[in-house]
Amino acid sequence: MMLHAHTRKKELVDRLSHLGLSISYDRVLQLSAQMGNSGCQQFHREQVVCPPKMRGQVFTTAAIDNIGHNPSATTSKDSLYGTAISLIQHPSYTGEGVDRNIVIVGGSGDARSKTVALLPRYYTDVPPVTSSIKKSPVPAAEVPSLTRGDFKQQTDEEYQWLGNAKRVLEDNTGTVDNDNTSWAAFHASRQPPDARVICPTSLLPLFLESAHTVAMIRHSVDVVKNAVEHLNPGQTPVVTFDQPLFALAKQIQWKWPELYGVDQIVVMFCGLHIEMAALKTLGDWLQGSGWVQALVQAEIATAGTADSFLRASHVLRTRKAHQVTAAALYILQHHAYNNYCLGETRDAEDLPAFEDWCCQRRENIPQFRYWATVLELELLILVYVRSLRQGSLMMYLDALTELVPWFHALDHTHYDMWIPVHLKDMAELTTKHPDVARKFREGHFTVQKTQRVYCSIPIDQAHEQNNACIKGDNGAVGLTDNPSALRRSMVAGPEVARVIEEYQDGNQHWRRQTADTRHRDLTPSVQSSFVKDVRSLVGVIEEMGNPFEDESQDLVILDTKEIAGPAAVKTVINASSRLSPEIVCWTEQRQWSTPFLVTS
Repeated sequence: MMLHAHTRKKELVDRLSHLGLSISYDRVLQLSAQMGNSGCQQFHREQVVCPPKMRGQVFTTAAIDNIGHNPSATTSKDSLYGTAISLIQHPSYTGEGVDRNIVIVGGSGDARSKTVALLPRYYTDVPPVTSSIKKSPVPAAEVPSLTRGDFKQQTDEEYQWLGNAKRVLEDNTGTVDNDNTSWAAFHASRQPPDARVICPTSLLPLFLESAHTVAMIRHSVDVVKNAVEHLNPGQTPVVTFDQPLFALAKQIQWKWPELYGVDQIVVMFCGLHIEMAALKTLGDWLQGSGWVQALVQAEIATAGTADSFLRASHVLRTRKAHQVTAAALYILQHHAYNNYCLGETRDAEDLPAFEDWCCQRRENIPQFRYWATVLELELLILVYVRSLRQGSLMMYLDALTELVPWFHALDHTHYDMWIPVHLKDMAELTTKHPDVARKFREGHFTVQKTQRVYCSIPIDQAHEQNNACIKGDNGAVGLTDNPSALRRSMVAGPEVARVIEEYQDGNQHWRRQTADTRHRDLTPSVQSSFVKDVRSLVGVIEEMGNPFEDESQDLVILDTKEIAGPAAVKTVINASSRLSPEIVCWTEQRQWSTPFLVTS
């Protein structure tokens, strides 16, 4: 069954069966059909579609997203544009909750059958919606403002990381510890080493209807409400959406407040998609600056990969590129300051401090302002990511509040419009849903997939990982032309995976007792690679000309030394002015001004 779950290859399973190493392919189908039929019987009996692996009386959240798969082959017929729903449980300790004692193998049907029964009609049938949700009035905010934390302290911790990286790279004696130079390793090394509690996740059977409709979102929310009430009676449902579906869900809340309003459901904004939007915003700022060419010359990435960083095509690679860039820019700033001090004839006590020198040059020199802004935005995004890795709600809200003016300044209008709505919901959470607010403060707005420290991920990222299991050659997407096989994969698949996981855990119990809770970046190879990349990028940019040593009033491209026109300089200055205290105050207060109308 393990082999079939990973490959779904009949010939391979039968060949091993003939060698006496496996059961036959037909027997695999019979067992999976028994699991699927047992699950369907349970769904009919309980009148709710809820995965058997989920435990009772545990805080449960959900994610709803479209699932799209369109193979590139011109002859392919296995495209899919449907809706996927994940349930995620957030236990506070190992073994929390009640085992529902559901037997997944057996049932009253024919044990030799290889066909999975139909899902309940109450699940598969999507009720139509006839009324429009456009221009729905927004309810007035019930709190005056969002409670803020000490964001400067969070930024200062990022500068502590930069200072540590600078000491390592400038050490020629080998006396400085190089175990935690990279961004993730530095912050992970400051976390308690205790093993984290893993959050169970499960994907519900797919809907073949697109998620981008009012009817599908309403029905999906109803499915989640029923499942959460069944698992954890009395809990307010928490549902996560990406930006387009978040906008749709909020308008549904405003249109039908008695059924789906903020008093009944907590609608969350997808954390992974916010990071992607922030990285794209930074990519817009770096477009045409010579940054891509510097990465290529430093051999950090190939030309195509480096160019994809501007669009954040691969989030992990893009994030790491900006971590390397932030460390390099910080070191280049200090190199420029040291050269400035060496060129001055004044006494050392009369020279400005490093921070004062940076502020003066930022005000007077466009080139310095541009690259200092790059460093500032990179650190802001890293603070946001750190809030997710640590499960810190206050840091998360602070970082989001700081990001909104950037979305406004660089014309990412959808996130500029809807994140303040999300912040408004979070500000009201303590009064409307105190139990959910308490769970969020404990870090349960993120998901822990491993026992390693500093590895929490947003709910939508856990959902995307579930989606990845049903895409590609070995997933359910390849079965869309066969409804029976698709139903088998989506109903029995999670249970087959659970049986395999329990079997592996039973045979590898010793690994649990010696589980490595360290972050994956806390290895010598990762640290050496990071130091090498930063040192290479610093050398390349200094050969091009340290942008922090520029004395002109021009904005110059790093590699070609082309001088940007006056309009570009004005754009840099205007973008900074759009982040002025007045604009920041306006973007923060806009979420509290009511009523206003939103149209999709």
